[in-house]
Amino acid sequence: MKHISTHELEKKSNQHLNIQLYNTSEELRNAEKEVSRIRTALERNEKQDRLMAKQFAAKLSSMEDYIRQLQTLQSFIKQHQKARQARDQLTKF
Repeated sequence: MKHISTHELEKKSNQHLNIQLYNTSEELRNAEKEVSRIRTALERNEKQDRLMAKQFAAKLSSMEDYIRQLQTLQSFIKQHQKARQARDQLTKF
């Protein structure tokens, strides 16, 4: 995932923002599925194999951080789109 600055968003078209938002949403959905799989594996290995459980716990923590980053990016793009729409509506009159 790449961080997008406000300046970069200003240069992008509405269509590009929609595509970026869609791609971010898809990545977020995939990451959430992966977290679900990791949690299942962690529960399965907690009592049997402590080393594997520790590795899954670390991977889970990493994926949860990634999800938070994606959610932040998603909200950032949505806020920018709303601001752009509000600005466009103000300039119509």
